[in-house]
Amino acid sequence: MTFQRGEDDTLLEQLIDIYHTVQEYTTAYEKAPELKAVENYKLLSEFNGTVLAARDMGFNGFQFVTWERCYDGVTVTLGHYHADDYASAKEDFATRSGLIPSHRLFTNEDLAEIKCCVEFTLDNTEALTFDGEKKLNELADKIADNLPEQTAPKQSTPRISM
Repeated sequence: MTFQRGEDDTLLEQLIDIYHTVQEYTTAYEKAPELKAVENYKLLSEFNGTVLAARDMGFNGFQFVTWERCYDGVTVTLGHYHADDYASAKEDFATRSGLIPSHRLFTNEDLAEIKCCVEFTLDNTEALTFDGEKKLNELADKIADNLPEQTAPKQSTPRISM
């Protein structure tokens, strides 16, 4: 099988990323202890009273969930279920546990809006230096790499200055 440049490279990169992600969570799952509070779940990580756990669902992949530990230190409550979305579960764990303050994160809608502003600046500002334009292009690419395909900024009412 031969690959052509362009779309095939992007597809190959996506497959490699998926492979590494699956390898990461399956290795963590294999080494993880059983979660005593919930049957058939393994404890992937715990910090500050927040638990990240996984359950092998066989042919249906993995079920990831974050819980808060109860006062007894054994049982768990308030689960956020992430189906087979490991990245979402890790992000939820990081914010729920306090490892990353949630106010420091951008939503996909925030990123889409920032990307539009960067692109508008690139298209409409002639006074940009070469280095400034290069940096904005890198920023736009970085944002695009981290946005799902369907995310678009919400249409806002135009502002008129007088």
